[in-house]
Amino acid sequence: MTKHKTREAWLAAATTALDKKYFKGNGYKLPEKVRASVGFPRASSKAIGQCWSPEVSGDETHEIFICPTQAAPIRVLDIHLHELIHASVGIKEGHRGNFRKLAKEFGLAGKMTATFAEDGSDLHRELASIATALGEYPHAAMVKTQKVASKDNKWVRFVSRTEPTYKVVINRDRVSEWGVPCDFAGEEMELVERK
Repeated sequence: MTKHKTREAWLAAATTALDKKYFKGNGYKLPEKVRASVGFPRASSKAIGQCWSPEVSGDETHEIFICPTQAAPIRVLDIHLHELIHASVGIKEGHRGNFRKLAKEFGLAGKMTATFAEDGSDLHRELASIATALGEYPHAAMVKTQKVASKDNKWVRFVSRTEPTYKVVINRDRVSEWGVPCDFAGEEMELVERK
């Protein structure tokens, strides 16, 4: 039986557990208002997590998003821990200074822009314990099926699957931001590969 019925409930419980173990447990403080959900990061095709400033939230909450391509509980927890550090030290800190200090202290490995809990590390073992206590993560990984053209070409072409003469040329950045365009019938269009 699943302990949490939604991803958001699981992530809220994860926030509490990570706060207790890593923030309060080491004398650090998380903001009072933090909310976590699942969603594709804005303006980046590589990001697997994002923390948004409370300045852009209607109720002044730090908004954290975990990319829906991620479903392994320990990985979701280490991404969430990374984003909670951003909330704790402030978004403007970036991946330097106090962000780097806490990431290293908590045991995150790798480049500061792409941290992870290394297999066999104390952090990995602790996150495994937290994941067990949280129960099943109620999410199945989503797979991106459309590959957008390389960054050197700013424009990509899509064609309707139902009417091949219906074509759309769109800026690659808009596809990353808004998603794959739909045709007149509301069907997702197919990317035309460059030759």
